[in-house]
Amino acid sequence: MSLYKIKLRYTDGLWRKYLRVKQGFTCQKCGRAYSPDNAANLQVAHFHSRRHENTRFDAENTLLLCGIPCHQYFDTHRTEFEEFMLNRLGQERYDLLELKAHITKKRDDRGDALVIRAMIKELEHGEPITIGNSTLVHMD
Repeated sequence: MSLYKIKLRYTDGLWRKYLRVKQGFTCQKCGRAYSPDNAANLQVAHFHSRRHENTRFDAENTLLLCGIPCHQYFDTHRTEFEEFMLNRLGQERYDLLELKAHITKKRDDRGDALVIRAMIKELEHGEPITIGNSTLVHMD
């Protein structure tokens, strides 16, 4: 766990909403399902920490975990978290995520919020992601 507290931003709340819907309000480690009105213990875990802007809102870098015990366990057992993510992603996607995390990206809360809102809309309504004149292709 980091010595420095990363301040949560508005876009972190949007991402939490998106991820909870996408992953069915379910802990990705133990499989416990939560109801939408009782999901306070269901947290967004980042394999590469939030300080890596390029993967802060990346579906392969983030997953839902029970705050206690699953998120707390992975925070204190990094090797097991690495093995879990390697099994989840496969070697090629794991290596690409590692590279992506270390590519610098300028913070852009307005742009990130637009994209995340569009992704939520797509999940909830099945509509394609359109921003301006562009339609984004969402890939899992």
